[in-house]
Amino acid sequence: MRNPPPVDAECLKTHEHQLHLVPRLIHFTCNACGTQGNRNPYFCLPCNFMIHRECIDLPRVININHHDHRISYTPHLGHGEWKCRVFRKKVEGFYGAYSCSKCATFAVHARCATRTGVWDMVEREGTPEEEEIAP
Repeated sequence: MRNPPPVDAECLKTHEHQLHLVPRLIHFTCNACGTQGNRNPYFCLPCNFMIHRECIDLPRVININHHDHRISYTPHLGHGEWKCRVFRKKVEGFYGAYSCSKCATFAVHARCATRTGVWDMVEREGTPEEEEIAP
């Protein structure tokens, strides 16, 4: 293997503990995005948390072309009827997703929000949001 995945990883954006590679064919649901995986997840034993390698560095704060405000990654939305505002499918509230702090019902699947053509590919964490100026 030319570029083997690291055995241990830290992803403070998506999980608080160090993660360990499980180098196996194993079916799992990624806690960060809620989609299925079938090989080589990273795992946190104390939390029973599994994540795709590509979800380890999900951005925390982004702009997407389907909403007027910034949206932020959250590890879980919680109880409720959540619907992805990009592809209009149900968002399971117990997995990671993006939500808007200004619009209480706005939610987007993590994978939908970070797609090319939806996200502008700029991490906005730490930069102030421009305030809308009233005419």
